[in-house]
Amino acid sequence: MDDYDYIIAGGGASGITLAKMLIESGLGAKVLMIEKSKKLENDRSWCFWDPVGLPYLMPSSFTWNSVQVSTKKFEKKVKLTPYQYHYFRAGDFYTSQMNLLLQAPNFTLKQENIQFISGSETGGVVWTEKGKYEGKWVFNSLPQFAPIIRPVKKGIKQHFLGHWIETKEPVFDPACMTLMDFQTGKGGEVQFVYVLPVSRTKALVEYTVFSDIPWQDEQYDAAIRAYMSEKFGVDEYHITESESGIIPMSAEPFARITENRIVHIGSAGGLTKASTGYTFHRIYEDSRRLVRDLIRHGRPYPKFTTTGRFAFYDRLMLWLIRHQPRKIPGIMYKLFSRNPSSRVLRFLSEKTWFGEELLIFVRLPWLPFLTALCYVYLIPFSPKTVGPRPQPAYPGLPLSQPMGTD
Repeated sequence: MDDYDYIIAGGGASGITLAKMLIESGLGAKVLMIEKSKKLENDRSWCFWDPVGLPYLMPSSFTWNSVQVSTKKFEKKVKLTPYQYHYFRAGDFYTSQMNLLLQAPNFTLKQENIQFISGSETGGVVWTEKGKYEGKWVFNSLPQFAPIIRPVKKGIKQHFLGHWIETKEPVFDPACMTLMDFQTGKGGEVQFVYVLPVSRTKALVEYTVFSDIPWQDEQYDAAIRAYMSEKFGVDEYHITESESGIIPMSAEPFARITENRIVHIGSAGGLTKASTGYTFHRIYEDSRRLVRDLIRHGRPYPKFTTTGRFAFYDRLMLWLIRHQPRKIPGIMYKLFSRNPSSRVLRFLSEKTWFGEELLIFVRLPWLPFLTALCYVYLIPFSPKTVGPRPQPAYPGLPLSQPMGTD
């Protein structure tokens, strides 16, 4: 049995980001990462908005200074200044960051399958098919080992499939990415197309749906074919890569610490923004906060990701996504067309103050949100509600601080 200071369960974005910050923190701690696969494939893309990117991790593969939001009636291109929209490939991230980690003498990687995780007042234990590993703290990024509540598992999901498409003729505009194009949605669910053009002839074209039940691949393929034909007049193209995902969308609180010494990170810790699905920048900020706490206090104080008024906003938006999906295209169009882009992006990043939020809300249709407010908070057990907001009692949960430590 080997002993470590910190054990990271899972080598995805949150695990690798935290490991890199721990190794470079000066703590000198022994860090073990357990990940069953080699993590060499490009299984997804990560995007975020920021004025300068995240050079601490790696440079962005592509950036855009403008975004476009379209409905069946309107189309708006918006300059993001001073922000940029950043994209990089997961495969590049895995390879570059893991190569750096493996050079550190106090970092160990075990390519094993985790079977069980437990904690006590003094540490955490991770069992794999090859052995048992103990650490002072276990940072878990694997959803199967996190106490995710039933409303999250059974609730609405953002699911998508995207193709990297190459065309013979130049049809894309590499200067502007399409954040949401609602022109193609024909069903009773929120549907939009997301386009990341990297040249005039190549782009990631991703079809996204919000619903309880994910689609079959054939349904996404048909929707993408229809979009390429209707939007660009292209019926023949070459697919070089594909990626897909399913993201639970919930404003409910996730446990950050269980069994005293198990800290849940990444999506397993509720870091996904409930109303948008964006996660990566929140992972970066959460990892930095955890390492800072370890340096200052000798233990982490993980923050609940969305609290207070932002959780309130997310609940209203999720109700509208479920019960009034036809309102969403107009709301999103007006959000970007009637407000400065910098204010919108800071709002979506939960960095605005209340006065700025009021300026945003007065430019949006008020009736849908008032209806959502009534169902979510005044009559929460109505069949039209998203359900009551449970307050689960997790062992060790008081170790989490709702506002973190500054």
